[in-house]
Amino acid sequence: MSTEPATLLLIDDDVHVRRSMRAYFEDMEHEVLEAENGKQGLKLFQESEPDIVLLDLRMPEMGGLQLLSMFREMNPAIPVIIVSGTGVMQDAISALRLGASDFVTKPIIDLSLLGHCVDHALEGARLRRENKLYREELERLVEERTVELEEVHARLKDHTAFLETLLDSLPTPVYYRDREGSFLGCNQRFREFAGLGDKDIVGMKSEELMPRELLSIVRRYDEQEGAGIGNGTEGRCSYDINVQRGDDESMDLHVTLGPFQDAQGVIQGAVGVLFDMTEQKRAERLLEKQAFEDPLTGLANRALFMNRLEAACKKMHREEGYSFSVLFLDIDRFKVVVDSQGHYVGDQLLKQIAERLHGCVRSSESLARFGGDEFAILVEKTRDEEASARDGLRVARRLLREFREPFRLEEHEYYLNASVGIVAATAEYASAEDIMRDADIAMYRAKHDSHGHVRVYDQAMHNEARQVLTLETEMRRALTTEKNAREMGFTVYYQPIVRISDGLLTGFEALARWIHKESGFIGPDVFIAMAEETGTIHDLGRFILHQSLRDLAGWIDLGCCQDAPEERDIFVSVNISGKQAMRTLFPGEVSGALSTSGLKPTNLKLEVTESVLMEDMTTVGVILSGIKALGIDLCLDDFGTGYSSLAHLHRFPMDVIKIDRAFVSRLSSNGSVDMRAKSMVDAILAMGKSLGLSVVAEGIENIKQARILSKMGCHFAQGYYYAKPLPATDVLAHLQQHGRDWSPKAMGK
Repeated sequence: MSTEPATLLLIDDDVHVRRSMRAYFEDMEHEVLEAENGKQGLKLFQESEPDIVLLDLRMPEMGGLQLLSMFREMNPAIPVIIVSGTGVMQDAISALRLGASDFVTKPIIDLSLLGHCVDHALEGARLRRENKLYREELERLVEERTVELEEVHARLKDHTAFLETLLDSLPTPVYYRDREGSFLGCNQRFREFAGLGDKDIVGMKSEELMPRELLSIVRRYDEQEGAGIGNGTEGRCSYDINVQRGDDESMDLHVTLGPFQDAQGVIQGAVGVLFDMTEQKRAERLLEKQAFEDPLTGLANRALFMNRLEAACKKMHREEGYSFSVLFLDIDRFKVVVDSQGHYVGDQLLKQIAERLHGCVRSSESLARFGGDEFAILVEKTRDEEASARDGLRVARRLLREFREPFRLEEHEYYLNASVGIVAATAEYASAEDIMRDADIAMYRAKHDSHGHVRVYDQAMHNEARQVLTLETEMRRALTTEKNAREMGFTVYYQPIVRISDGLLTGFEALARWIHKESGFIGPDVFIAMAEETGTIHDLGRFILHQSLRDLAGWIDLGCCQDAPEERDIFVSVNISGKQAMRTLFPGEVSGALSTSGLKPTNLKLEVTESVLMEDMTTVGVILSGIKALGIDLCLDDFGTGYSSLAHLHRFPMDVIKIDRAFVSRLSSNGSVDMRAKSMVDAILAMGKSLGLSVVAEGIENIKQARILSKMGCHFAQGYYYAKPLPATDVLAHLQQHGRDWSPKAMGK
């Protein structure tokens, strides 16, 4: 779908969200206006009258729902799309009920989805405007022609010949009959409509020349208005009908019937005016189709599916013994395909997926594309809840079988899989939105378990989702300031990085930790993923960076490393996420943190993973080059686990690579050396040497692994053999007692 350039008003308190959306839509040649809060948004809405509004729900000063209500009052024709986080689902539902055109959740991984929503809303608004203008024009034309006819009747009285000449100039079919139903005359357009040719219409009856659909409403008018005509009262009636004009042709007509009078005001018969509404009705049907059909796949869309699901819910509460299940399906790793192959390939694959799913869905099962790479299926059964769950599992397995064969596009094959969440509906569900919420929870649990997996929703999932939401809220509140973060249990642990030959400390890897006051230790795999999804990863990253630099500066200033001449070269290595690595302001933030701590660039290293490098190589390359220009070394973490490191490593300004613990652990498994793992480590060490890179082995657990790596030429390592990650107080105590000696002997091993 494509639209003309339009004016978009972005209202969001997150400047990064606005900038990313602004860049995307300006590339689409749209004009973009920005507001960081509700008051600014209201002012811009009044001054500029944008074509469409993209509105966040949760903002300071004035909430999104209040703003939406004001927009609806001021100009309901301007579409509003809600762009907000998953944690405000109930507000999003309220917004849709208030008249919002659509709802897109943040974070937006694929902006083209939002682009499709904007195009769809703009196109819908355009069609509604055209439809309104068309109706107004028709109403004006009806009024003009009706008034014109009345004036002619009053002015010309019985001058029939002159009246027919005048009627022939009208662009719409017009006829008039006497009180007995015989035709008195018509215009040329009615002759063409009725196929009269040169026949004289005077005296003919309606049955002789009217299509049956038109004849039916004429008779109805005569029955309803006959008494009025006989008594001389005025009254008009309008009807919308569809007339067949052949085997495969039809015409939509708006028919107006009303009486006409003689000079004395006595009603002499009836006038019929036929307006051709075929094009307008076609436009209305197209608008309805666009409202309920996915334009890419031709399947039902989210709106139509939710209507059907709401109807099923009402039926479940109305009819005892009726039950149904809902399946929510998401294509695994589909974003990887789109990112690597482009949106055209992604769209073509979605069409093929829709065709396969449609081919295996029965007539009693409703299939819809929910958006992006998500699909939903409604399986209706008049059985109990347990049977509905079994039916849902049966359908899910049938659907997943469709993914066993590769998808072919041109000369390429693509192997895809899907994760499915199932909800067996019960009378406890009050709305369709509640069912889809739980289906979404089950789907994400299936995706978390493994790709191509199916999970049936249970209460435990809901409880866990509530706990996750609570943690998200607490994390957002904690990361507003460094003080709040420390008070709510966020801290930094440090794992030493040592020289293998003698255990001499070279630096630390800083690791984020969350020691929750009530829940205890929360794993970084939980809260870091949560921070990525909620957008608080930038706040968490700043906290870790500043705290680790502050701790390192304190240890150095206390003279804890005076036994080494190169003490000022001790570093702290801080991990950065993909979102940080693609943020243009990030190099400036790092420079500011260094300046605040008083440390040199050589005291800091930044670590990225291979997956971060591959998210957007151009953008990440520019940001990392900016970091490198500050004199800061860059480390590539988990090296060897990705699919692209060897081919693309030369594109990035790396200084250190870390051998993933998966290779290290296999060097001494079951008392023997895994030669394949040894060969891989040899290759990494050789490549590091040829590229002038330092190599650090991660995950060393015993002396045998340390000796093997030392003999292989690996000089630096970290792992539990030397020390587990430690809080800053334990690090300080060790430095004060042993200095830079982190050998197993110094650790008491």
